[in-house]
Amino acid sequence: MKTEHSLNEKYFAAVVKFRWPVIILTLLVMIGSASFLPKLTKDTTAGAFFAKDDPAILYRDQVETEFGLTDPIVVAIMN
Repeated sequence: MKTEHSLNEKYFAAVVKFRWPVIILTLLVMIGSASFLPKLTKDTTAGAFFAKDDPAILYRDQVETEFGLTDPIVVAIMN
């Protein structure tokens, strides 16, 4: 009697059969991805969540310039 194997069984059988190429390919992908880590930047300012031409951001920039404020309080309300 012949039984059909599911796609999962075929996949894992191929991974086990070709384990060294899979391990080497996985390591190469990980090293390639890790090479981009130094180029990542994190911007946690409120302006990062809005478009540069958003009226609220333009007004905030104007207030910062006019009054010299550097730590504004931002309240965001999502509807």
